[in-house]
Amino acid sequence: MKNMNKIKSALSYLTGTLFALSCIAAFSVCITSISEMIKTGFTITSVLDGLILIAVCLCSPYILFHLRKIADSSKTDLFIRENITRLKKLGNTLLIFSGLNLLSAFVNTSIGAVLMNLISIVPSLLSILVITLICYILSDALEKAIEFKEENEFTI
Repeated sequence: MKNMNKIKSALSYLTGTLFALSCIAAFSVCITSISEMIKTGFTITSVLDGLILIAVCLCSPYILFHLRKIADSSKTDLFIRENITRLKKLGNTLLIFSGLNLLSAFVNTSIGAVLMNLISIVPSLLSILVITLICYILSDALEKAIEFKEENEFTI
């Protein structure tokens, strides 16, 4: 039991550290994207590319924030309704993240470059979509487990 608490504390610490680092990285990317837009004169492609990059970078801290909340809740009780919504939010954010990555393959590139970008992006998109599916499945399983837990509490 002590080892499990140490693992949970380490997981919480790790997600907190990654959250802080991703916030710093997202902030620096936002500053870089804005300065790049200013340099290029706010063309449609530079603004669109910058906004996509900013949105992609803001997804990471949001994902890690919810992972940290789930890890923190596992110290007391993992089977709470908030974790269902957190897992669904994770799934939605991962879908947005993969859509933005796919969209970035088409921005500011020629047809040949789009095909090369798609070839390099498809494996990572598939892995993100599998993780998204796992988040949705876990949220459904957690919802059923909470219902069983509540029924069990009422019958005793």
